[in-house]
Amino acid sequence: MVYRKTKIEGWFELQRTVCPICGKTGGCMIHKDGNKIACIRERSDIQFGKNSCQSWLHHLKDGVKVNVSDKVATTKSRKKFPVHLLHGFFSKLANDSTTLLTAPHMHHLNGERQLSANTIAKRQYRSFPQQPWVTAKNVLGKFEERLSDQNLTVGIPGFYMNNYGWTINGQSGILIPYRNEYNFITGFQIRVDEVKNFVETDQINYPNLKAFVKKQPNYVQIQVNGQNYWEGVLELGKKETVVDENGEILGTVKLAKGQRYYWLSSPNKKYGTIAGDPVPIHVAIPSKQLEEWNKTLETDLKNPISDSYTTLRKAKSVWVSEGALKADIAIDHIAEAFADVIDEVGDTMIAAPGINSWRSLLPMLKNMGVKRVNLAFDMDAIENAHVNRYFHDMVKEFKSQGYEVYVAAWSLKNGKGIDDLFLNNYIPQLKKL
Repeated sequence: MVYRKTKIEGWFELQRTVCPICGKTGGCMIHKDGNKIACIRERSDIQFGKNSCQSWLHHLKDGVKVNVSDKVATTKSRKKFPVHLLHGFFSKLANDSTTLLTAPHMHHLNGERQLSANTIAKRQYRSFPQQPWVTAKNVLGKFEERLSDQNLTVGIPGFYMNNYGWTINGQSGILIPYRNEYNFITGFQIRVDEVKNFVETDQINYPNLKAFVKKQPNYVQIQVNGQNYWEGVLELGKKETVVDENGEILGTVKLAKGQRYYWLSSPNKKYGTIAGDPVPIHVAIPSKQLEEWNKTLETDLKNPISDSYTTLRKAKSVWVSEGALKADIAIDHIAEAFADVIDEVGDTMIAAPGINSWRSLLPMLKNMGVKRVNLAFDMDAIENAHVNRYFHDMVKEFKSQGYEVYVAAWSLKNGKGIDDLFLNNYIPQLKKL
């Protein structure tokens, strides 16, 4: 079974292993005792996670054996530096010569996403370095020795130490900065060049069966009791039952599409640091305003006797979606398309970590002085039953706290996300809920 250690003592995220409650992979957790599941999709009478990511507690009748390797069980991730210190390191990462955008990445942003070279530069999109150990040395500089202190409890997401020194965890792709309401860069996502498929298995019910992609995108090898059982091509998204020569079921496998976006993070690595706790939330403003926002922050940071910042983005109305790149693209179009009523609808967009973690937005909305929220999540996602539940919870809570709530609606045929909609020359309709 594939686990990822979480910040909650004794709990591990199920990765590439279907949750026995919802039948999905990713996000749900199992307790080390093997008798409890915290599911983020199917509800129960006991709410487990409330603050940043909702989940519900379920008990497994017979329980399962949870085998966690010594490496995963004992390697402890560091917590993140305070945001103003993280910004210092991440700004150096975004300005280092080793992270300059490659030609293919520039083509994607400039051609497919229709961003001007000037906008791309202002937004500080970069490429994951080919030699991350060189970049790490450049970024850390004189702090490298301090960060190597085994007693230090804080660090930088993505950075970690291997046998040869400091390096950065990740793979080839576009680095997308996440800025908070003070314009601090608090994290990065990587839009990876190659989406790697993986195989979902039901190892809770069939612990002897394992499967993996031997050759991307769809050549799979299946093992039973550690021995090779079958290999060949699997159809993406189709669940297959594995049986032996007597017709006995050995388990199920499904080739699933991998992620396009990953956090710059280094959990469970030596001196590594997680991206979450809390997960970054991105505040996007029009490109024409970003340059002045950057200058103001530079001025604040040059004042060594003050820890107060004048860069807090106040906004009466905000838009809420998912993904920093999507938000950056959309807010420039919103500023133009809604120019006549921009004071009413707002020219600030917040990119939530995910609709299931909408509660993490509440402190930011309050800090920014928000009165109205325009929800602009992907149309296909809203039609998903699990997502729809979160959506209704979010609307209910926002309204109970006195926010005016609007939803941005459009036809799915005109674009999946609000960024696609604008790039296809359509605009959303805002409806008050």
